[in-house]
Amino acid sequence: MTLYQRPDEHVFAEGARPGEVQPFPDLSRGWGVAFDQTGGIPPMEWFNFIGKRADEAIRYLMQRGLPEWSETEDYPEGSYIQYSGKTYRAKIDNKGKTPSAHLAEWEEWGLTRKALDAHFHPKEGELAWPKITETPTTLDGYGITDAATAQDVQSQFSKLQLHWQKISNTPSTVSGYGITDAAPIKSPAFVGSPTAPTHHDPRNHSNQLASTAFTQNAISAAFTGHNQQKLERIEGYQKLPGGFILQWGQLGADTAGNIHIIFPTPFSRACFGVYGIHIGAGPVIVIEVSGTRSNTGIVLRTFDTDGRTAAWPTQWFAIGR
Repeated sequence: MTLYQRPDEHVFAEGARPGEVQPFPDLSRGWGVAFDQTGGIPPMEWFNFIGKRADEAIRYLMQRGLPEWSETEDYPEGSYIQYSGKTYRAKIDNKGKTPSAHLAEWEEWGLTRKALDAHFHPKEGELAWPKITETPTTLDGYGITDAATAQDVQSQFSKLQLHWQKISNTPSTVSGYGITDAAPIKSPAFVGSPTAPTHHDPRNHSNQLASTAFTQNAISAAFTGHNQQKLERIEGYQKLPGGFILQWGQLGADTAGNIHIIFPTPFSRACFGVYGIHIGAGPVIVIEVSGTRSNTGIVLRTFDTDGRTAAWPTQWFAIGR
């Protein structure tokens, strides 16, 4: 095999004078273009251009070693190029595929020592024990031969036969065992902010300890639970723990002065009393019409000091169970 000597660094026509190098008009046509333009005799300027182009290509490869990637070049499988300080090898034929962004067409090649270190040397924290997989589960798996196994320890203790009943003078209190962070069963004195499980049902009436959250939920449910209240200005009610119900409303009397009230919620036992007040400027008396009180409603009547009735607006308040 012939080994050729490395050429020098001179470039043909590099020192040509102005006008002595002219671009070849049609590189793909070749010398045939001379018959179209110069009577079949190519000029010196074209020869200078061709020689200079060839030498510059050789100098490029001498300096670079590998050509830089070009967007317009056709790269067959196995081509080598450089791009952004790295070298790549074409995995398949491609064109216009940026090496760093198209890893299906290119693979990085000729890694530097720094790149190899980044690939194969673990970074800080990468060898933390939780990240290591398939670790042995026995002493033999780690090659440890001078440690006692759980079976060895259990075997030795079984020979001692130390049953709890055979141990004498055992303490009878928590402090007797040297334990200082446990509360006694009788009258424990807690410190800090102890917590307890919170039962989700405020209707729980067991002997479980009630946390502040449970107490708050139970109190809130007693007043605001299902069907416990209707808080509106025109009419409403509030059921209290123990069965009492407060109800209120606002109605206008008919022309006969009668106010027909239907309670927002029925009293389960009895209505104890209804009280009304006239909304207006003059004096008006509000009375209960005898025999109309029930658990579901009542009739009130309004009249002024002269005994006259009118459709006066009235606010009422009722209490019962």
